Amino acid sequence: MTQPESTLQQSRHAKLGLTDEQAIDMYVTMMTARLYDERGLLLQRAGKINFHVSGIGQEAAQVGAAFALDREVDYFLPYYRDYALVLAVGMTLRELMLSVFAKAE
Repeated sequence: MTQPESTLQQSRHAKLGLTDEQAIDMYVTMMTARLYDERGLLLQRAGKINFHVSGIGQEAAQVGAAFALDREVDYFLPYYRDYALVLAVGMTLRELMLSVFAKAE
């Protein structure tokens, strides 16, 4: 008896031990970070915010690193362009926006 083709061809993320849900979460986080970064560039160029350093192109590395962390044990120190990393570990878009607008709320 032959196995169904779906069991023979395992997805790349499954081969790495990631579930479909985790792979989707990673993709959504990368896309969210990219959209936030693009908006930040527009806000900075329009003079609405004073400072924005783009992290475009670094989303996959940051999200991959964040998902590899054991959040109960590991420490991480994000810097000014680690939007994808901080989103992946739980920071919200609202918190990021408050930060760029220098609001204490």
